[in-house]
Amino acid sequence: MQSHTGKARALSCSSGGSQGAGRCSLREPSLSPCSLKLLDNWDSLASTLTKVREQLGPVTQEFWDNLEKETASLRQEMSKDLEEVKQKVQPYLDEFQKKWHEEVEIYRQKVAPLGEEFREGARQKLQELQDKLSPLAQEIRDRARAHVETLRQQLAPYSDDLRQRLTARLEALKEGGGSLADVS
Repeated sequence: MQSHTGKARALSCSSGGSQGAGRCSLREPSLSPCSLKLLDNWDSLASTLTKVREQLGPVTQEFWDNLEKETASLRQEMSKDLEEVKQKVQPYLDEFQKKWHEEVEIYRQKVAPLGEEFREGARQKLQELQDKLSPLAQEIRDRARAHVETLRQQLAPYSDDLRQRLTARLEALKEGGGSLADVS
């Protein structure tokens, strides 16, 4: 446990003898000369590490600069090696591409008849549908004509009556003088 001052406190307990009731208390630890010497050594170690870090800064930068220079030639050699490998591998890649195109063409040739067969089947199905629908269309057309003829027959008397009235009114206008409303 630590107090607000930052010093460590220790918990000590005793058994309390025959009654079985133990006692516990907090006590301040004593700093021995040995622990003070460790603290001094710790501070000394920390300052030494800080100095080493400051001195290693330029050395570290120099290391990275040298590493970059040394790896530049390695990168050039690797690029050269990769270019050589590419030149050696390119004929295989070209051959692969050629074979792939040949396979695709073979596939197209195999699929072409299937496509034609599908189109022909679709044409046949369309013709069959037209053949089945044609009589139905003819039947609907015939029925519509029959209904139109029936309607014409039913409207014929009215049409004749209307035609006679119109003729009479036109005659009345020709004879001059009468209004259309007078002739009924």
